[in-house]
Amino acid sequence: MNPPPAGAEERVAVDGPFVLAHWARVCQRLGEVRSATEHAERALDLVSAQGTALRQAAVVNVVGLINLCRDAPERAMELHCHAYELVSRLGYRFETARALHGMAEAAQAPGDEPTARQHWRAAQELYDAMGVTEVGRRL
Repeated sequence: MNPPPAGAEERVAVDGPFVLAHWARVCQRLGEVRSATEHAERALDLVSAQGTALRQAAVVNVVGLINLCRDAPERAMELHCHAYELVSRLGYRFETARALHGMAEAAQAPGDEPTARQHWRAAQELYDAMGVTEVGRRL
Protein backbone atom coordinates (compact mmCIF):
# COMPACT_ATOMS: atom_id res chain seq x y z
CA MET A 1 0.00 0.00 0.00
CA ASN A 2 1.31 3.43 -0.94
CA PRO A 3 1.59 6.18 1.66
CA PRO A 4 -0.75 9.15 1.23
CA PRO A 5 0.61 11.97 -0.91
CA ALA A 6 2.51 14.75 0.78
CA GLY A 7 0.15 17.26 2.35
CA ALA A 8 -2.82 14.88 2.36
CA GLU A 9 -3.37 15.19 6.10
CA GLU A 10 -3.37 18.96 5.89
CA ARG A 11 -5.89 18.83 3.03
CA VAL A 12 -8.20 16.61 5.08
CA ALA A 13 -7.94 19.04 7.99
CA VAL A 14 -8.83 21.97 5.72
CA ASP A 15 -11.45 20.24 3.54
CA GLY A 16 -12.99 17.99 6.20
CA PRO A 17 -15.54 20.52 7.49
CA PHE A 18 -16.54 21.48 3.94
CA VAL A 19 -17.04 17.83 2.98
CA LEU A 20 -18.97 17.13 6.19
CA ALA A 21 -21.27 20.10 5.59
CA HIS A 22 -22.06 18.95 2.07
CA TRP A 23 -22.52 15.37 3.25
CA ALA A 24 -25.00 16.76 5.79
CA ARG A 25 -26.85 18.44 2.91
CA VAL A 26 -27.01 15.11 1.06
CA CYS A 27 -28.36 13.41 4.20
CA GLN A 28 -30.93 16.16 4.60
CA ARG A 29 -32.07 15.76 0.99
CA LEU A 30 -32.43 12.02 1.57
CA GLY A 31 -34.63 12.67 4.60
CA GLU A 32 -32.02 11.60 7.15
CA VAL A 33 -32.55 14.61 9.40
CA ARG A 34 -30.70 13.27 12.44
CA SER A 35 -27.60 12.39 10.43
CA ALA A 36 -27.75 15.70 8.61
CA THR A 37 -27.91 17.59 11.89
CA GLU A 38 -25.03 15.63 13.43
CA HIS A 39 -22.76 16.13 10.42
CA ALA A 40 -23.68 19.81 10.14
CA GLU A 41 -22.90 20.51 13.79
CA ARG A 42 -19.59 18.63 13.54
CA ALA A 43 -18.68 20.63 10.43
CA LEU A 44 -19.40 23.86 12.29
CA ASP A 45 -17.23 22.79 15.22
CA LEU A 46 -14.33 21.85 12.96
CA VAL A 47 -14.42 24.87 10.66
CA SER A 48 -14.62 27.31 13.55
CA ALA A 49 -11.30 26.01 14.83
CA GLN A 50 -9.34 25.83 11.60
CA GLY A 51 -11.02 27.34 8.57
CA THR A 52 -10.33 30.52 6.65
CA ALA A 53 -13.09 33.14 6.54
CA LEU A 54 -14.16 31.93 3.10
CA ARG A 55 -14.22 28.26 4.10
CA GLN A 56 -16.05 29.12 7.32
CA ALA A 57 -18.67 31.10 5.42
CA ALA A 58 -19.19 28.29 2.90
CA VAL A 59 -19.74 25.76 5.70
CA VAL A 60 -21.92 28.13 7.74
CA ASN A 61 -24.09 28.84 4.67
CA VAL A 62 -24.63 25.11 4.06
CA VAL A 63 -25.51 24.55 7.71
CA GLY A 64 -27.89 27.51 7.51
CA LEU A 65 -29.70 25.79 4.64
CA ILE A 66 -30.00 22.61 6.64
CA ASN A 67 -31.53 24.57 9.50
CA LEU A 68 -33.99 26.20 7.10
CA CYS A 69 -35.07 22.76 5.93
CA ARG A 70 -35.40 21.66 9.57
CA ASP A 71 -37.93 24.46 10.16
CA ALA A 72 -35.47 26.49 12.20
CA PRO A 73 -35.50 29.83 10.35
CA GLU A 74 -34.17 31.79 13.35
CA ARG A 75 -31.06 29.61 13.54
CA ALA A 76 -30.72 29.73 9.75
CA MET A 77 -30.85 33.54 9.83
CA GLU A 78 -28.22 33.62 12.57
CA LEU A 79 -25.91 31.38 10.55
CA HIS A 80 -26.38 33.22 7.25
CA CYS A 81 -25.80 36.56 8.99
CA HIS A 82 -22.60 35.16 10.46
CA ALA A 83 -21.46 33.99 7.01
CA TYR A 84 -22.26 37.44 5.63
CA GLU A 85 -20.17 39.10 8.34
CA LEU A 86 -17.25 36.76 7.62
CA VAL A 87 -16.98 37.44 3.90
CA SER A 88 -18.79 40.59 2.81
CA ARG A 89 -16.09 43.04 3.81
CA LEU A 90 -13.40 40.80 2.31
CA GLY A 91 -14.96 40.98 -1.14
CA TYR A 92 -15.92 37.30 -1.55
CA ARG A 93 -18.94 38.09 -3.67
CA PHE A 94 -20.27 34.60 -4.39
CA GLU A 95 -20.34 33.48 -0.76
CA THR A 96 -21.72 36.89 0.22
CA ALA A 97 -24.54 36.41 -2.31
CA ARG A 98 -25.21 32.93 -0.92
CA ALA A 99 -25.41 34.38 2.60
CA LEU A 100 -27.85 37.09 1.45
CA HIS A 101 -29.88 34.50 -0.44
CA GLY A 102 -30.06 32.36 2.71
CA MET A 103 -31.02 35.41 4.77
CA ALA A 104 -33.86 36.09 2.31
CA GLU A 105 -35.11 32.51 2.58
CA ALA A 106 -34.85 32.62 6.39
CA ALA A 107 -36.77 35.91 6.54
CA GLN A 108 -39.44 34.60 4.20
CA ALA A 109 -40.10 31.43 6.23
CA PRO A 110 -41.91 33.24 9.07
CA GLY A 111 -43.44 35.74 6.62
CA ASP A 112 -41.13 38.77 6.84
CA GLU A 113 -41.56 39.68 3.18
CA PRO A 114 -39.97 43.18 3.30
CA THR A 115 -36.74 41.84 4.82
CA ALA A 116 -36.77 38.87 2.45
CA ARG A 117 -37.11 41.19 -0.58
CA GLN A 118 -34.30 43.42 0.66
CA HIS A 119 -31.89 40.51 1.04
CA TRP A 120 -33.06 38.90 -2.18
CA ARG A 121 -32.41 42.11 -4.16
CA ALA A 122 -28.91 42.45 -2.70
CA ALA A 123 -28.16 38.80 -3.55
CA GLN A 124 -29.50 39.25 -7.10
CA GLU A 125 -27.32 42.31 -7.67
CA LEU A 126 -24.22 40.34 -6.70
CA TYR A 127 -25.23 37.30 -8.77
CA ASP A 128 -25.92 39.54 -11.78
CA ALA A 129 -22.60 41.38 -11.39
CA MET A 130 -20.79 38.04 -11.44
CA GLY A 131 -22.82 36.62 -14.32
CA VAL A 132 -24.11 33.71 -12.23
CA THR A 133 -26.85 31.75 -14.00
CA GLU A 134 -30.15 30.74 -12.39
CA VAL A 135 -28.78 27.24 -11.84
CA GLY A 136 -25.76 28.66 -10.03
CA ARG A 137 -28.02 30.72 -7.79
CA ARG A 138 -29.78 27.74 -6.30
CA LEU A 139 -28.95 27.17 -2.70
